[in-house]
Amino acid sequence: MKRITLAVGIVSLVLGILAYQSAMGQIADILKIIEDSRAGLGPRYSNERLQALNDNAEVTLMFARGFLGFSVLMVLYALYDDIMRTIKRVR
Repeated sequence: MKRITLAVGIVSLVLGILAYQSAMGQIADILKIIEDSRAGLGPRYSNERLQALNDNAEVTLMFARGFLGFSVLMVLYALYDDIMRTIKRVR
């Protein structure tokens, strides 16, 4: 087992989950701002500002998804030898 790669993969997995939760929180906040803006509550935002906020949240979400995918692949790579040994023992 590649212990350092596994440790980095697990830490990356945790960071990816936190980034994903942050992105989902940003998207929920933006939807709330849009609803409040349309209802006339709170400050009014221009369409360009709302689009910029939405774009930033989408970029964060894409980054989080990519980071999660990378960390899962890293963990699988670290455990590959053990997985193959287990499969050969079962046969």
